[in-house]
Amino acid sequence: MKKYIKSILLVFLFISCGEAIFANNIRIKKLSLTDTLKTTKDVKIKFDLSWENSWRDDINWDAAWVTAKVKRANGSWKHIKFQSTGNSIEGNPQTAKIVVPSDKMGAFIYRSVKGSGNIDLSGINLVWNYGIDSVANIDSAEIRFFVTEMVYVPQGNFAFGDSYTHTKDNLSQIASDRLVPSLFQNFIITDTAKFGRNTPMFSIISDKTTPKLTTALANSSAMYSGDQVIKDGIYINGTKGVGINNSEPFKYPNFPVGYKAFYTMKYEVSQGQYTDFLNTTKVNNLAAGLTVPNILFPTSTPSQSLARFSIEKQGETYIVSRPDRAMDYVNSNQVFAFANWSSLRPMTELEFEKAARGPMAPTFYDRANGQNPLGNMITIGPNSLVINSIKLNGAENGTESSTTSDSTKFLAWDVNTIEGGDGGTGPYRVGIFATSTSSRKSSGASYYGIMGLNDNVSELVISLSTESSRSFKDANGVGENASSGYPTLSHWFSGNSFDSWSSTINKNSTVSGRSTGSQYSGFRLVRSAPSDN
Repeated sequence: MKKYIKSILLVFLFISCGEAIFANNIRIKKLSLTDTLKTTKDVKIKFDLSWENSWRDDINWDAAWVTAKVKRANGSWKHIKFQSTGNSIEGNPQTAKIVVPSDKMGAFIYRSVKGSGNIDLSGINLVWNYGIDSVANIDSAEIRFFVTEMVYVPQGNFAFGDSYTHTKDNLSQIASDRLVPSLFQNFIITDTAKFGRNTPMFSIISDKTTPKLTTALANSSAMYSGDQVIKDGIYINGTKGVGINNSEPFKYPNFPVGYKAFYTMKYEVSQGQYTDFLNTTKVNNLAAGLTVPNILFPTSTPSQSLARFSIEKQGETYIVSRPDRAMDYVNSNQVFAFANWSSLRPMTELEFEKAARGPMAPTFYDRANGQNPLGNMITIGPNSLVINSIKLNGAENGTESSTTSDSTKFLAWDVNTIEGGDGGTGPYRVGIFATSTSSRKSSGASYYGIMGLNDNVSELVISLSTESSRSFKDANGVGENASSGYPTLSHWFSGNSFDSWSSTINKNSTVSGRSTGSQYSGFRLVRSAPSDN
């Protein structure tokens, strides 16, 4: 039950080795540089770390992802690389573990034994060779630290798709609201008596190759670039990737299909996190030939107003008045740029379904918290069981709560009406349904304890729809972006371009229900688990 209690992260900043500044329940404090060896340019970064409602059980655990930046002379920020050896925890070392991945772009810190409750680790030491990061004088370096709460999703089988297909009901199949996983028709068929008049159709993703998966669309025309390949069929294997035929090697061996273990953000990216990203990302407008202040800063357009957007620029600094509110209205450049900055990567639609259901079989119109707001029937038109407004108690300062204790009724929808608080229409505080007495159902937690997958904002995920999206590689962000602000994509795609998202939003916010092509949404990021996890 502890994994369904709110233990929100967000971002923590440390400047010039001063006292820690932290947000909400995850804290880094007593930060200092110790044991400096100027001959080898090694230094230990020492700090205490604590957060509430941590857990490790027989299924999975939560973790802190710690990263840092150092400021260059020209004002830009370089991502710090930690060393993989020499790291330690002085206080209670037997209860926690530090893992620095092979790219050294951050450190995972988490429980090493089963347990739950608040965790307080003192005297954590991360070794940094500042010479490798081209820092000449450690005594005058300006450093900023960031920490993000993550959740571990273990390796294993899972279901892709759900118990719903347009070919078995009265709803029409239209491009603007098609259910992406239900494009495939050669799925495992289960007992239809349990699911009303719908035939459950889904595929098991494992270390075995799936049967040929083909489109269920009667329309033979291709809707998007590369769609014809989907029409001709694909194969998915948990360790071999995505194939166009059943011959090896598969054409897309590096596409993250979700079978292997990964870490995901516990919450959607917040406006506070995005503000810290903006404040440590220098954009050279003149070099880019730009007439806008910053391509990474969402701007209002006639077709896209920034409702409940609380970030503004004052001078050369971005400030946020509602740091715990979910980030929204981002486009492709902004998602990939944030992923580069945080040394994480976007989630694929296959990983989204595994993060939501775990190893459980799909049920009719299921949501991430295992519930169905519709009941065991299809509705055509408005459904009174689903709510598009949320009532808040208290000022929106990070402590506000919802008067409705069941997240099942709320959609991942960009037009949620807010009653109370600041009012308006748009996103609200991440993790708002989780309380000290939360259940999986009421908090909106997934099988693995991940929050908000089917409420608050819709989330952009990498789809299987096109040649470009299927070329997506299991690689992490490189720590920073081009001086123009545009993200480098070549480590993720065969070409430095991308043309297709799936958005985890449809009229009922089900696990498998996604529209295609939407870019103005929220997001969360993931990272494949280190080999020595």
